Amino acid sequence: MKVYVNAFALTLLTVLLGGCLSASRVPEDHFYKLPDIEQAQCGLNTEGVIAVAPLHAYSLHGERALVYIETDKPLELKRYHYHHWMESPTRLIQSHLMDFLERCHAGASIIAYAPGETYDTLVRGKILNLERTISQTGSEVVVGLELEFSGKNMHGFHHEYRVRLPVNGSGVHDTVSAIGKALLEVYGKFTADLQTRLGRNPTP
Repeated sequence: MKVYVNAFALTLLTVLLGGCLSASRVPEDHFYKLPDIEQAQCGLNTEGVIAVAPLHAYSLHGERALVYIETDKPLELKRYHYHHWMESPTRLIQSHLMDFLERCHAGASIIAYAPGETYDTLVRGKILNLERTISQTGSEVVVGLELEFSGKNMHGFHHEYRVRLPVNGSGVHDTVSAIGKALLEVYGKFTADLQTRLGRNPTP
């Protein structure tokens, strides 16, 4: 009799545990790409090939997890759980910038940088900010890049660009959309500065 009671209790416990586990949803991973660039106007027109290198980044900004900051703890950066870029931001922004330069016809050809090769012009950079800032009144994204342009007619041009834009929504998807818009503003400022410099240093 005791054996049957223990067996019944074990069966009941297994059923109850199974019901609890099936009732709780396993968190799902989400992966994000940057918005496609449909149109781009930059006014930059250089001759030859422009190579774009993967950007550099320190720590969290180079990892795939999306990052946010709460304004009441401004020194603490946090990762979103289960929300990731589809690849490292260093390469994601490289591809995004290449697409922008292609669509605004900035050069004869836009290609990815390969170590050991020589190019007419080279664009390199560093990610300084790539996060969402959350406060009690709303949130915004902060995108900061240090971009450098070097070529036959210009050496050592580099500048830091930082753009803040409000996030229209509370979801991570809204954050990624705002980051895409902020990146376009950064690219636009960068290429405008380049065109100004190239105008002062025309091709001989």
